[in-house]
Amino acid sequence: MTNKYPLSLSTREACKVVKDIYSIHKSREIATDLMPEILGVKLTSSNFPAKIIALVKYGLIEKKPNKLLSITELGMKIAHPFGDEIHEAKLKIFRKDEVLKNLLERYPNAVLPSPEQLKATLRNEFKIDIKTIELWYMFIQDSFEDIKESLKLDSGTPGEVKNITSNIDAKSRTSANLTINNFQKFELPSGKNFYFQLDEGYSLEDLEFITDFFELKKKRVKN
Repeated sequence: MTNKYPLSLSTREACKVVKDIYSIHKSREIATDLMPEILGVKLTSSNFPAKIIALVKYGLIEKKPNKLLSITELGMKIAHPFGDEIHEAKLKIFRKDEVLKNLLERYPNAVLPSPEQLKATLRNEFKIDIKTIELWYMFIQDSFEDIKESLKLDSGTPGEVKNITSNIDAKSRTSANLTINNFQKFELPSGKNFYFQLDEGYSLEDLEFITDFFELKKKRVKN
C-alpha cells in the first residue's frame, strides 16, 4: 500500500536543496546544524527530519559521522553538473519514488490528466487516503514539471554514447581501440570502456574546459 503522505520534498525542491548546499558552502559536506537555513524550517521542527529523509531516499545526500551530511555522486550531478548529465540524474531521482515512477510509465511524456482524473487515479489505484490527496497532487505536479525538459533530451540523441555499444558485436567490443559512429573507444585498466569524440578546431578555452571536467571527476572519486 502507498504511504499515506508523500515525501516532504518534491524532486524539484530536493534538487534545489543540493544546489543550494553546494552553491552556498562550496563543499559536498555540510553540518546538519546549517541545514535549517537551506530547508527553511527550524531544527526542532518535525518537518526537518522528514525533509532530510526525503533527500536520503532520493539518493542526493548521505549521513556521515559527527552530524555531517554529504552530497552523493548522484547529488553532485545536480549540484555541479557537466554537460547534460543533470537531465539523466533528474530522471533517476524521479524514479526512486514508486508513485512517480508508476505515473511516468502511464504518462511517459509527463503530460498529466486533469486534476480530477489524477486524484481519482490516486484514490482508486494507489489507495491514497482522501485526507492527503491534495498533498500528493501538489507533490506529483511539482515533480512532473521539473522533468519535462529532461524527458525531451532522454528520448534519444543521435549518436548517444550510452547506447553506442548495443549494435557492436562481441568481437569488436574486446578491441582495445576502435572508432564507432565517430566515437573513439579505449578499454581502461579497470576493464571499463571510455569513449570520446574530438572534432577539429577546438579552442584553448574548449580544451581547458575538458581538462577541468576530468579534474572534477578525479576529485569526486577521491572523496
